[in-house]
Amino acid sequence: MDMSQISEYIRASKDVLDILRSLSALLPKGPDADAAQQRLEQAEKALRASEAQLAQSLGYKLCQCTFPPNPMLSHGYHPRYGDEVFKCPSCGKQIPSEQHFEMYDSVDAHNERAAGNSWADARKGRR
Repeated sequence: MDMSQISEYIRASKDVLDILRSLSALLPKGPDADAAQQRLEQAEKALRASEAQLAQSLGYKLCQCTFPPNPMLSHGYHPRYGDEVFKCPSCGKQIPSEQHFEMYDSVDAHNERAAGNSWADARKGRR
């Protein structure tokens, strides 16, 4: 089974769960309705877990703000460094983080200050 078939299966499973959820509202209240609701919630949780596994197998980064984890979506590339930026649609977490890019800026600033100031230049008295 290839990934597109798995993706279609998950999409169809979601549709079935949506239909079952709408039908569960028609059940009379009682222990049977409660049991059906619990099974429906278990099925939804299993479906979310399978979505996370599919996303991971397709190379998506996963955010661990919830369980099962959420796939992080691409939000383009950093304008200065060109790294692809991924964000979680639920919590907004970003990978690489802004701190990661600030570290790049710090390293760049250090390298600019240190340009031409090597230990060899200092040893030869060129500083």
